[in-house]
Amino acid sequence: MDVTISNWEEIKPDLLQDLECCNFVSFDFELTGLSLTQPPMFYNLDLYYKFHKESVSSFLTIQLGVTTHHYSEKNDKWTANSYNIWMFPISSRKDPKIKTFSCSAFEFLRSHNFDFNKWIDEGIPWKRTKEFEDGLENIKKDQKLIEEWVKKEMSLQERAKGPFPQTQNKIKKEQVKQQVLEEYYKICEQVSEWVDSEGKEFKYNQRSPFARRYWYQKFRKKYPNLLIDTSYENGKHMFCLKKCNEEEMKDHYLQKIQDKIFYQHEQLEITEIFLIIKEKQIPIVGHNCWLDLLHIYNAFIDDLPETLQEFKTKVKENFGPIYDTKIITELSGSEKLNGIGATNTSLSFLYNEVKELKKPQIEISADRYLSSEFCHEAGYDSLMTGVIFLRISEILLQNEENEGQEQNIRKRKLNAIRCDQDFVLKSIVNQEFNGKVKMFRCMPNMLNLFGQDIKINLDRMFYLSDFNKEWDNNKIFKTFDSQNNFFKINWIDDTSCFIELRNKNKISEFTKQFVNNKNIKKKKNQEYLLITYVDYQKQFF
Repeated sequence: MDVTISNWEEIKPDLLQDLECCNFVSFDFELTGLSLTQPPMFYNLDLYYKFHKESVSSFLTIQLGVTTHHYSEKNDKWTANSYNIWMFPISSRKDPKIKTFSCSAFEFLRSHNFDFNKWIDEGIPWKRTKEFEDGLENIKKDQKLIEEWVKKEMSLQERAKGPFPQTQNKIKKEQVKQQVLEEYYKICEQVSEWVDSEGKEFKYNQRSPFARRYWYQKFRKKYPNLLIDTSYENGKHMFCLKKCNEEEMKDHYLQKIQDKIFYQHEQLEITEIFLIIKEKQIPIVGHNCWLDLLHIYNAFIDDLPETLQEFKTKVKENFGPIYDTKIITELSGSEKLNGIGATNTSLSFLYNEVKELKKPQIEISADRYLSSEFCHEAGYDSLMTGVIFLRISEILLQNEENEGQEQNIRKRKLNAIRCDQDFVLKSIVNQEFNGKVKMFRCMPNMLNLFGQDIKINLDRMFYLSDFNKEWDNNKIFKTFDSQNNFFKINWIDDTSCFIELRNKNKISEFTKQFVNNKNIKKKKNQEYLLITYVDYQKQFF
């Protein structure tokens, strides 16, 4: 289902209800870019996180794909409901949302028929949960001031000053332009006539915040028994004066608080999806979803934390189980998956391998997604992710059942997928996969969001660069390891790579013979530069 600003209010109740009762959610994003520069090869997860943190903060999420998955025990069948949500950010003078759009991303999206006009015209704005919570906290402070103000005994003139302390400096007459003064004198005449009339409310269109503030200051002093307010009506900023008694004045301020709370919730929009996921601890499934998780946090929750460890802590606070179908496929191995993923673990390739399988039975509610022409539309990609997850999970379950590792596997499976508050996919996918996501151009090539990560011995790592473009693996082995073949090569580009020694006993010998640690620059007539990974980090990070 295509979800835009035009139909959001109509679809929103069904979507949120869908989330409330689903068994898990699969998701995908379309973005304005992936990284500011080509990522180097990393052997340090903390540096890897910092590199992507900068890139993620520079790009926008422009389309969110969400597919909810529901299991019917009665029919032993899954139903997949897909939503393709167009996103366009709220901007303001304080936060103009200045972001980057990479040319390669633009070309990629256009080649897959992405409608940029629709994105701008029909994209749904949203607010982060952190901004929402901060806004509610400020409203609660205002509410407390109002409640204290209501209880006080005071004259109508004192009460007309309002419950909030005046923190802004008064505007002096010499600060006011002649045009604003002339308009003020003109409106004074109109207000004077209105005060003597039977009218309850006076409104005047004034776009200038400075002028409205000056008028507020002047009229509050001149007419202390009037309620002064501003409003926004039909695209116009209105300066308002109201005649009211003490009770009406109290009700006015209390209603303002309720309006602010309503406005805060209204601005959340699609962020409510992730509030429900957090509250219900709904498992989420992505494919190669490291960057997607960073974008979820950055777009819908808060600025990304400074360190990887802080990010992992925040993920635990805001999400339940997390599964990456790419890492599940790779860790399981193609033999366990009956050959699936043997040659390619990309999203579309895996989907084509599993879509014709009979088990489990999956009903796709969106007819438009029965065709593959919507590949790289976020909603369709989220559907493919969910189908892959269910199909490879079924194969793993069947293997477990066939190997006799556990009795009553089918009963356990049905218990696990029943939707309740403590729901986790314990049997759909083994818990060993929970929180493990694929890392690209990084060693280790997997991150454990909910546990300890694999440690890499950096003493074995060396950075080789500045060699001739004609060099290949054979040339490198011949230069540094003509006899034993005791290292492996991870290429960065045509003139640089990492060398990883297999045998720790060779580190000292290799370092003495080849490494330029004392002088990072190439020696005269030397064909290459070889330094330790520690020096590489100092030089580049």
